[in-house]
Amino acid sequence: MIESAAVYFGYDETDMLLLKNGISTVVCDGADFLSVILISFFLGRTAETVLYILLFSGLRRCTGGWHAKTIPGCIAVYDALYILWHLLTSRNIFGLHVFACIYILCMIYIIAFAPVIHPNHPLENIEFIENRIRMKRMLIISTMLFTVFCLYACQLYRTITVIFVYNLLSMELLRKTKGVQ
Repeated sequence: MIESAAVYFGYDETDMLLLKNGISTVVCDGADFLSVILISFFLGRTAETVLYILLFSGLRRCTGGWHAKTIPGCIAVYDALYILWHLLTSRNIFGLHVFACIYILCMIYIIAFAPVIHPNHPLENIEFIENRIRMKRMLIISTMLFTVFCLYACQLYRTITVIFVYNLLSMELLRKTKGVQ
């Protein structure tokens, strides 16, 4: 179907590959978001889930990291991480000081190593620089949110910290398994 649309619109092979990749990304992200939103209704945490999706997706796009090989694998990992997020943030396992220390350490790691480049998704130099700029913006916004949530005793600072841990682990997993610098 994609091939026939590419022929109809006169796309060359490179454009067709970009189109396939774009459609695959939309399908995977859409399935991820839909499944997590459905789970959030059952858990009664829909508002927090919106923050989770926006922050996780935004940070992940500019930091890079490990990718599942298949769309079902992507959905399964995303859902598992979401459920783990729910378990980690719904109980007061650690205090604010622990979350703040973890957040700062993750932020330092992300500043030092992001974006990691997946061998299947190489970045041009300009894309690398743009992702660094986006990442720094995301860190500023996240830090502002983290600070406000802490000042107003809102437990959402836990969500931000867990998302930063997830990004760190994704980046490190790719660096160790693929030998990425």
